[in-house]
Amino acid sequence: MLPVFTLQPVSDEAIFNVFNSVPKLDSDGRQVFTEEGEVVRELEQKFNFHWHVEHFNHETDHYIVKAGQLNTGDQASYDQLLDFVAGIPPIQRVGEGRRPVVDEDEKPV
Repeated sequence: MLPVFTLQPVSDEAIFNVFNSVPKLDSDGRQVFTEEGEVVRELEQKFNFHWHVEHFNHETDHYIVKAGQLNTGDQASYDQLLDFVAGIPPIQRVGEGRRPVVDEDEKPV
């Protein structure tokens, strides 16, 4: 069996790049509240990205699909992934603490 690797965002900034904070709903679809009356929130993925051990049983060619062959749901997920990746600024240098090196305008250098 092949090992499965998981990447976990650890900072709030990293978490909210891949998740939205949304109100938690009960089994009837109603918002859940704390005893103090505050809305309970939970994290929801911005796009679908699930891998399990069976994915590793296929060669890479199995996953090469032309855009026109995607079903509606897969195309929507792919479009969300493209939008997410397009919003990531390129990082050329990493400095102390593994943080990107930026100029005075906070742009990567």
